[in-house]
Amino acid sequence: MPELDFRIQPQPDDRSCGVTCLNAVYDYYGLDVPLLQLALEVEHLNPAEP
Repeated sequence: MPELDFRIQPQPDDRSCGVTCLNAVYDYYGLDVPLLQLALEVEHLNPAEP
């Protein structure tokens, strides 16, 4: 299986693993969406809520 060239940035906090990964996928496909923009626009789940 070929290796993919992903550039994953460091997570800014404990809740941003999803948007950090999404940012790497977007970057891989040539989409320039800043990590901060994704963090603000992507809805986060709150595991403490039922």
